[in-house]
Amino acid sequence: MTDTDTSSSSIPGVGPDDEELVARGERFVEIAAAFLVAVSLVGIGYYIARLGTGKLPQQAVRLLLTAGLAYALVRGKRWARWITVLLTVLTFVVVLPTVARSVFRDIPALESVGLLALLVGYGVIGRGLLYSRSVRAFFAARDPGHRTSVPPVT
Repeated sequence: MTDTDTSSSSIPGVGPDDEELVARGERFVEIAAAFLVAVSLVGIGYYIARLGTGKLPQQAVRLLLTAGLAYALVRGKRWARWITVLLTVLTFVVVLPTVARSVFRDIPALESVGLLALLVGYGVIGRGLLYSRSVRAFFAARDPGHRTSVPPVT
């Protein structure tokens, strides 16, 4: 193998038998990226329905930033992984009290269910990006300049 070979079998700790591990990590990251963009689109639609189009340019910028972050995630950029983890944790911290308050206030059921779905989705994404062995293998395969071993399954 050459120094420029970025196949998963050239990564320390990820042998040829672990290519499925990298593929699973890639699928998770693709689904997470799609979820982030979809949530942004739904959020823009909800914002427009509730408050009108007065701040549509800001919403468009938010969508473009989210799409750019999602693209960087799919490309395997480590910085995108950690920014996404930070943003999912922040979103989780902000949304959790809102969901808890919705139980005791007159927040419409549809909004409560939507917030709960958002909470669960961001929780799954954050957990996967932080702890998933397959996600670590995917990022290791995509970033040959920053090689870290993928710990064995225990």
